[in-house]
Amino acid sequence: MEKKSAPVENSFAAVDTKIEQLDRDARDSAFRQDCLKLTRDCAQLSLLYKQETKHERALRIQRVTHLKEQNVQGANFIRQFMLLNMRHVGGRTGELESAMDEASLF
Repeated sequence: MEKKSAPVENSFAAVDTKIEQLDRDARDSAFRQDCLKLTRDCAQLSLLYKQETKHERALRIQRVTHLKEQNVQGANFIRQFMLLNMRHVGGRTGELESAMDEASLF
């Protein structure tokens, strides 16, 4: 006797479940891939931000250092000018003594 084969509807159902499973796996894989790409993009943005802030900080330090150097040069210029051209000091005794002490240093 011949065996009766399973009805065709059952094989369609088995194929449909297999297709659904493969489709679900493909969606999960695409979701994981999108998550990894997003994580990579966030990491790159954080590196760019870190480099930009480091660059801005270096520029600020450079500006402040330049201003400090300019202030020191200006103060030294005024001090030299006063020492060379304003030797006569008028004032109270304590001021005169400190001026004399300062003059003796130079």
